[in-house]
Amino acid sequence: ARATLRLRYDPLTARLHADVAASGAGKDAPIAVAVHRRQGDGPGPILVTLRLAGTRTASAEYALDALGRADLAAGRLTAMLYTTAAPLGAGATSLAFR
Repeated sequence: ARATLRLRYDPLTARLHADVAASGAGKDAPIAVAVHRRQGDGPGPILVTLRLAGTRTASAEYALDALGRADLAAGRLTAMLYTTAAPLGAGATSLAFR
């Protein structure tokens, strides 16, 4: 499975907008992409879920609270892909904004 995640953050409204496009079939079929607040070595709590079951694209918007804004600035947010074969997560990447 493969997923492309595009994020836009508006610092004036503290809103995070996410668009995802995914590919894969059978056991590699994408289920979801989630943005997590990383805790230690694990992914931590989910902030935003983009459900992909039965579709290849999804969008979501989330208003970050003060902790979410601090996590974003500190690089503690990650995105994880979930598939049929890996319902606990197939891979994660840290989110960094310029």
